[in-house]
Amino acid sequence: MKKDPVMAFRIKLFEVNVSGFPPVNYAAASRGKAIASAWRDYTHAYDVSFKEFLKRASARRAQEPEDFGKPIIVCGQPGYLVTGVYPNPSGYVRFARDDEDYTHFSHPADVEAA
Repeated sequence: MKKDPVMAFRIKLFEVNVSGFPPVNYAAASRGKAIASAWRDYTHAYDVSFKEFLKRASARRAQEPEDFGKPIIVCGQPGYLVTGVYPNPSGYVRFARDDEDYTHFSHPADVEAA
């Protein structure tokens, strides 16, 4: 009999610091992915290579909110709560699925407790 693969919540919270700016939290599967996301955000305002950005940036694990990673059901499918990472004025729920490296948004009416 074939054994089901173990699924996991892969997203972690990282605090990214860029010289001259306040720290910002990023939800990502790894430190490198958090820094890459910060670089993409940074380049909206500044023209800088990733290599130059790495000289100005650092990242470390951040304190995760109490509900971070809590199992939830989104549109009838299992997921994990990520909301609370940074302000979300739209009111949508940010979540991740098993073994995914990225997050999604869903309307609160589509989310229920697991």
